[in-house]
Amino acid sequence: MLTVRSILPSTLLLALAATPTAAQTSDTLRLSDVQTAAERHDPRTGTAALIERAARLRQASIRAEGYPQFAATAQTTAQSGVPELPIALPGGSGPDIPHVQARAQVEADWNVFDGGRRTQRSAVETARQAEDLAGLRATLYPLREAASEAYFAALLAETQARIAALAVADLDAQTAAMRARAQNGAALDADVAALEAERLRARQRVQEAEAQARTARTLLEDLTGLPVNARPFALPPPDPSARLAADAARPELERLARTEARAAAEAQLARTTRLPSVSVFGQAGVARPSPFEPFSDETKPFGLVGVRLRWTPFDYGSSGRAAALAGTLAESSRLEAEALRRRFARDGDDERATLERLATTPGDDARILELREEILRVARARLDEGVALVPDYVRALGGVEEARLVQARHRIERAQAEARLRLLLGR
Repeated sequence: MLTVRSILPSTLLLALAATPTAAQTSDTLRLSDVQTAAERHDPRTGTAALIERAARLRQASIRAEGYPQFAATAQTTAQSGVPELPIALPGGSGPDIPHVQARAQVEADWNVFDGGRRTQRSAVETARQAEDLAGLRATLYPLREAASEAYFAALLAETQARIAALAVADLDAQTAAMRARAQNGAALDADVAALEAERLRARQRVQEAEAQARTARTLLEDLTGLPVNARPFALPPPDPSARLAADAARPELERLARTEARAAAEAQLARTTRLPSVSVFGQAGVARPSPFEPFSDETKPFGLVGVRLRWTPFDYGSSGRAAALAGTLAESSRLEAEALRRRFARDGDDERATLERLATTPGDDARILELREEILRVARARLDEGVALVPDYVRALGGVEEARLVQARHRIERAQAEARLRLLLGR
């Protein structure tokens, strides 16, 4: 199919036209490699460990609230007055209560039943951790899309450079042949100049495409941290399964689902605030005077134990409002998720339409290229015979280059549409 085999070695032409594949080199950088590396290279990836650590600390704090709580206290006071009996006691004055009093004690309090609030708070923290992790994945996911776009941009630019290089090779050969004929008086110097000008223009196209490829590779290297500039790319193989209709499993939708679950857990927590709680408490210490013997001036030990019930059946609607607020957040998340699903569905339909449009192009592209190459073969032969003008040959060569570009672009567009569709579906 290549048209300059009679002039250049076929191995050189194959090297210029080939698109790298995984079969050609084990060092080929695949699309999935750069997508995964883009996420892992971002510094925010380390946030996942911090989220999990914070969740463990909060859960530990909640569990600790279910253990007995101890406190040691001490105090001393100097009072301006002390209790006195309003009656006279036989035998003289009543007890001499000290004006300077002191107490040291240990207090214990154990909430043995809290209406399920700790359990529900733990559920809220679990839901919040899942929401934060899903939010992190949603934040990092666009990096996969950016890496994919840069990958295909580099692949397209390099393909354009290789195709333009084929035109340069063809023009090199024709320019050299035309220069030899001009030296023998069989051609005009103007023809040599015209071919030389076209050769320089083709070289410029090569340089421009190579510059675009370097820019895309530099961006990709910055996104992934991989040695991109030293590795070849491969066009992803066709993936018919990517076109199948399916609900999107994007991380943005997962994050919203986790937000809804967290809101539901918070609503349940709000309902537990009105339930009764039961705790066991106790005190033990020494005091002067003892709190149970206020009319004694001696330092004595004391202690007490008890059970406490706390119930607030009326909170003026606070728990109901908190539950309603959580329900509002859940509903907002559901609506946003529905809007995202519709957007992803529309974008998916656009990509499927692109794939359907490109489904019939391979055969047409191959036939067009075959016809353009035949036109070029005839134009080159007539130019060699001196019966065709240089502009005719240049137009024929440009037609072949354009046909090759269209064929390559269609192949890359098909692969890119499939990649975009997979990303839209979260696959």
